[in-house]
Amino acid sequence: MVRGYFRQARNLLRGGTIVVVNLNRMRTATLANALGIALSTLILIAPWSCSNSLSDSLTDTASRIQAKIAQVGASATKLRESGADISPIQDGMQQVDKLLQSGNINEAEKILDSLIANPGAPAPGSAGAAVAPAEGRDCDPRQPMTVNSSVTVDEDCTVGGDLTVTGSAVLHFDYTGRKGGRLVVGGNVIVQNQATLWIQGRPDERAVFAIDNEFSSQRTMTSTDDATIKLDHVEFHTQKSGGRGKGSVYMNYNARRRSSFEVTGSTLVEEESWLLGNLHDSAKLTVADTQQVPTEIYVNDSSSAKISGTGTRAGVWLDAGGAKGSLTLPDVNRPFSWRIGAGTGLDVGWSLQVDNAQPGIGIEVKPTSALTITGNGARAAATGELKISYTVAGSRETLDGLKAGLQNGKISDRLTLKDVQLGPIAWQIYAGDNADLTIKNSTINEIGIFGRDAKVRVEHSVLQLAVLAALAPGSSLDIRDSDVWNQTIEVANNARVSIAGSMIHGTLFHARDSGSNISIAGGSFYENPASCSPATMVNIATGQPKCNPFRTPGLPRTAGVGKVECAGTEGCTWGR
Repeated sequence: MVRGYFRQARNLLRGGTIVVVNLNRMRTATLANALGIALSTLILIAPWSCSNSLSDSLTDTASRIQAKIAQVGASATKLRESGADISPIQDGMQQVDKLLQSGNINEAEKILDSLIANPGAPAPGSAGAAVAPAEGRDCDPRQPMTVNSSVTVDEDCTVGGDLTVTGSAVLHFDYTGRKGGRLVVGGNVIVQNQATLWIQGRPDERAVFAIDNEFSSQRTMTSTDDATIKLDHVEFHTQKSGGRGKGSVYMNYNARRRSSFEVTGSTLVEEESWLLGNLHDSAKLTVADTQQVPTEIYVNDSSSAKISGTGTRAGVWLDAGGAKGSLTLPDVNRPFSWRIGAGTGLDVGWSLQVDNAQPGIGIEVKPTSALTITGNGARAAATGELKISYTVAGSRETLDGLKAGLQNGKISDRLTLKDVQLGPIAWQIYAGDNADLTIKNSTINEIGIFGRDAKVRVEHSVLQLAVLAALAPGSSLDIRDSDVWNQTIEVANNARVSIAGSMIHGTLFHARDSGSNISIAGGSFYENPASCSPATMVNIATGQPKCNPFRTPGLPRTAGVGKVECAGTEGCTWGR
């Protein structure tokens, strides 16, 4: 379990910006009555992620879209009162709702314009406009697909946009009758209402299911309401082509409300793909005899996860927000059975059940946590029995000497470790609003800054393998005299990263927007070695990296539209 990529930023940041715009009660009531949908919280774009001038522009955009929504609502009301069928408008507005919540404002506005021009016609991209395939012959690599009736597909299928399964439909990709079945989706996957998406391969040859991300977090897979996603004997990919050209591309699966995700006999290749499974509300996850699908599981709210099978591998992150008391770790050296969560004295709503399986275990220590964790001491393997996600928000802290090895002591008022063996990639550190954090003499797998005006300074440390990111307005990450082996260093929303006097090995520098920048002074660039694997990437005893299997071999590179500048850095070719 290498990447503990911060959920707060993943869930808050889509395309670098977000913001919730609430329609007024009257407008919401009109739409709900006329259209049969709830539009009380449409995600358009967020004020905290923009400059003042951009905020003004976004306010104008929000006002324009709200006006168009009101116009469609008025048309729907008149049509309904006349006895006309308003289901095309309902379908279109559900699509608008989905697009706004995913941050796709332009496409949502196109549908609104179409509904205004011709209220009785199916809107482009709505359920009424899309046709479910009778067989794989009708899959269109140039078009999205919305399915609202039960369909079985037994041929290869490529969808050229979002795949949406809605209503009570069951969309079954049945590849049990032949080898090598393949489904490729070039957009998001959305399963909602009481619908089911079922992809079924064979035990002797798994079906391929690829969601084609050109870069990490481009796409999402979501189940909501009472929907179900089932993967039986599937090889899951987060990029279409595979190979290591893009490194390990990560994406999110979000389960909400009472939806479920059921995975059996499936797998993915970590060097190419990484699936982050976020369980919210009362969602359920069942994983059996499966390798890394999801790669990391985040258990929150009143959700539940059940993991079984001696061959099952995954990482599980337990949300300890508000949790107070003691937690005793199981023996993770071999498959184990374990129950933790609601009803076990931790004062949380979620639950985890492990039956004769061997997942990795991580704990998310929040500002409201107060935990004492007891481990297995000398009996625990040097590879570690626990990963720790540690969040600082609204306070000043210094973390000194976070390393691998046997831990006995107080990390802070929120966390005490007793006989806990930490492996080489144990520490993930996150900063929320107004955090002021200094990290010294430590070995850290990941640092994520998702809070406004948060500041993190790193001195004389080893930063390895996962992601370093500053993604909130006014945030900054300053690294001094350190050894950097991270997959990616990301910056967005006018944030800043500075690195001085450090050794940097093959990292991708990604400045997402024009107002963000990464500056590198002094130090040296080194190649990320080839022929790297998770088994050989790090010294188990010390946490010192040897290579990063989640990055392509070679020298550091750049991406994005923001500034990445270096001065006096040996091996840097772009300079300033």
